[in-house]
Amino acid sequence: MTWWPFERRSDEPSSDYAKTVSQAVLAAAGQLSANASATAALETAAGLWGRAFASASVENAPTGVRDALTPDCLGLIGRTLVRTGEIVLRITVERGTVYLLPTSYHHVLGGPDPMTWTYNTSTQGPTTTLVVDVEAAGVVHCRYATTPDRPYEGIGPLQWARLTGDVLGTAETYLRDESKSSFGTVLPVDESQFYGIKEADGKSPAEMLRGARGGVFALQHMGASANRTRPNAGASASGYHQLKFGPSPDVSMVTLRSDAALAILAACGVPVAFVTATADGTSRRESWRQFLHGSVVPIARQVETELRTKLDAPDLSLNFDSLFASDLSGRARAFQSMVGGGMAPDKAAALAGLMDQDD
Repeated sequence: MTWWPFERRSDEPSSDYAKTVSQAVLAAAGQLSANASATAALETAAGLWGRAFASASVENAPTGVRDALTPDCLGLIGRTLVRTGEIVLRITVERGTVYLLPTSYHHVLGGPDPMTWTYNTSTQGPTTTLVVDVEAAGVVHCRYATTPDRPYEGIGPLQWARLTGDVLGTAETYLRDESKSSFGTVLPVDESQFYGIKEADGKSPAEMLRGARGGVFALQHMGASANRTRPNAGASASGYHQLKFGPSPDVSMVTLRSDAALAILAACGVPVAFVTATADGTSRRESWRQFLHGSVVPIARQVETELRTKLDAPDLSLNFDSLFASDLSGRARAFQSMVGGGMAPDKAAALAGLMDQDD
């Protein structure tokens, strides 16, 4: 193994390496719960974030930068920040046009100063993967959140709330497996009633019902053997009553899944009332306002800072005014209330968000 001359050599495995090995051992032993990355709760959150970012308009930036930050690009940033906590876009210029190519893999090298970092990146194509080392100035690296000891690594809400994610993943996995159980109808009959019903081809009841996906199964009921000594006993006991069988999930697991899903949505910055079926229109509008101003806009400000630095657009901003329409009636009522209280109409309109305060 070759060691860098200024690298401190250690025979002890790094904490990341040890953690990876431990997780691999536990996973092999079947002790790790499924995660929540494939659940509807996370997709709901990622979809909301993605669509919110896709709706943003890019302002105060050169035309080439605006053209590069397409709705598809911005939407991908929003989705990926929630799902994985970070996204690295390699900046390229082809035929005078700026492109931001999303990387499928990246590894960061360098010291404490982010502008000295070097990125080993992989960019995917249909048949070719391009691996390129790029300086920090050549990539846009957006992060949902970071820690002081790993400022080069973005951490998403699901990674922060991984215990809750495990709970949701486990509950979803349980319900998925339960839903795959055999189902159908059993028709208990005795020998006298079996006339005209196709034989089971020598299969045991368990073999007949295993993997059943609907259908009616005629099985000799337990009372049939007694019919030989006690005639008519079986028929009067069972007749042609049907017995249903199929998935029967535990109610507590269904409740656990719902509670964990709401907790994950809250961790992703989505107000619970926004996705609760019993919430009324007023609650949903307020939840939408909270989501936009309390979750999306603050993270968008972080993204703006990275875009301004890396795309040489110091005044660039992401405008989400197109999402304010759902709160237009509320702002109109606020305007009316302030004007009724004696405030000047132009000032009231600015405070209510109906016009820019600088106008």
